[in-house]
Amino acid sequence: MLLFETGINAQESLQEGFRNPPASARARTWWHWVDGNVSREGITADLEAMKEVGIQEVQMFNVGVGFPQGQATYLSPQWMELVKFAASESKRLGLELGFHNCAGWSSSGGPWITPEYAMQEVVYRDTTCMGGCKIDIHLSQPLIRLNYYRDIAVLAFPKPKSQERIANLEGKSLSGKIHNHLYPEMISVPQSAVISKENIIDLT
Repeated sequence: MLLFETGINAQESLQEGFRNPPASARARTWWHWVDGNVSREGITADLEAMKEVGIQEVQMFNVGVGFPQGQATYLSPQWMELVKFAASESKRLGLELGFHNCAGWSSSGGPWITPEYAMQEVVYRDTTCMGGCKIDIHLSQPLIRLNYYRDIAVLAFPKPKSQERIANLEGKSLSGKIHNHLYPEMISVPQSAVISKENIIDLT
């Protein structure tokens, strides 16, 4: 009977934890300060709204996304006063406050990051040629950025009979600028458009 009651109590405690999560289990979120458009009134409104919906921690994240520049320039005295105010408001509301350590994504790059260690993208170029004989051709280099390029592989395969292509390949391969709305393809791909792995020759 004692074990049964202990099990019931543990189950009720777990259910209550989901209904009313402790602070340690509540959501965390980024808090973007956009192009210096920050005010004391906006800080209070944001933090109170996040508190109301159950967010426990916010991480301040300065971003520049092309909006008109606000009055609070990053790391200016006015900016630092607003940061201090945000900290005091967070304390008042019982929220945790974190900081991204620099403007935008600049922590992922800098003069100390040489091209071979920087964020990269895979590029490609295709060339159609006739099979059944020996050929000697120059493969043109794909388009590159920042004058950095390194070969990964050279592959040869029979050209599919069907001309089906993956829609928005640049976006889906994250080679372009737009990374949103990557919905799955719902079309049926004919077998004549499929390149069998067994037919791919690695010329690298």
